[in-house]
Amino acid sequence: METRLTIAQATENLYGSFATYTSLSQKGEPSDNNIYFLSTSSTGIKLARAPSASPTDRSTFRYFYPSDGSWAKTQPHVSNTLANILTWSYTNPYDGSRHGPGTGDVFWNVYYGTYLLVFQSDGISSAFFVSYSTSGMVTGPWSEPVQFWNPPVNSMCTKWSPNWNFNYAVSERRLDEGEEGNVC
Repeated sequence: METRLTIAQATENLYGSFATYTSLSQKGEPSDNNIYFLSTSSTGIKLARAPSASPTDRSTFRYFYPSDGSWAKTQPHVSNTLANILTWSYTNPYDGSRHGPGTGDVFWNVYYGTYLLVFQSDGISSAFFVSYSTSGMVTGPWSEPVQFWNPPVNSMCTKWSPNWNFNYAVSERRLDEGEEGNVC
């Protein structure tokens, strides 16, 4: 009997994997007793919310559709760009694959009186971007992301490829030279 492994592309958004946010009632911050869950895919960022009293009960989740400003019970497909609160991606120049935001966070900024979204690009780039809500609401609309930092590539990382800049750390023990690691 032959056993085969089948790998399928994810069709469900992983809400909360990018960021989870709840209002702390800071000066000027909108407060509505909800917890907000952000997910990311190769097309951008999507938003869901649940009452703070039941954040683990998925039947209480509502999914935001910016195209008409509605909250719905139906979760959008992962590739539905009309459900993105922020549409952003880039093409990897080495293999042509599409990548959206990787790791990040959203938070209320008291000074500016709006939400800020900070994220790192996914894939082999480690560039950092910032965007802000132009309405002062977590639903957006959001400004065009601006890159504010691209970390330098450690020379130890160039042995794999001269252009790779990972968004995670790799440590190497070099026993032949008695060194304890270089991080890239």
